[in-house]
Amino acid sequence: MKRSGARILTTHTGSLPRPERLRNLVLDRHQGKAVDQVELDSAVRDAVQEVVAKQVECGIDTVSDGEQGRMDGADDRDPVERLLSSIGLRVDEARSLLEEASSRWRGDALRLSEGSRHRLRDLFRELGLVTRDDWDDLELRIAQLEHRLRLLEDGREA
Repeated sequence: MKRSGARILTTHTGSLPRPERLRNLVLDRHQGKAVDQVELDSAVRDAVQEVVAKQVECGIDTVSDGEQGRMDGADDRDPVERLLSSIGLRVDEARSLLEEASSRWRGDALRLSEGSRHRLRDLFRELGLVTRDDWDDLELRIAQLEHRLRLLEDGREA
């Protein structure tokens, strides 16, 4: 085991992204397509060499093969796509459900907001407080009265 008294050693755990050649071979194998074992072994060897070199270049102290050769349940689809697939949904179906749910949520939120606004307005009025709507309505009525008074005054002067 590597040790250091001068600094904290670095490493990582888990899979590292596979090169496209290996990713395609693993996916073909996962989907039951015929895959040349010699080509697959060669692709794994090349991928391991590549990820080990990259880790060394990045300064990783304890390198790994990045699980390049791991084949058990290997599925290089997007994790969200894998999850959706596991519950029997396609990406477009999930997007449609999400849009429907968010639209319904927005509508519910607006209805709740509107209902709360009316309840607050009624409470303010009951307590004898002036709401913003009341204030705006009062300003409008005052402006209308001032306008009518000016019209009356202008009529007397004529």
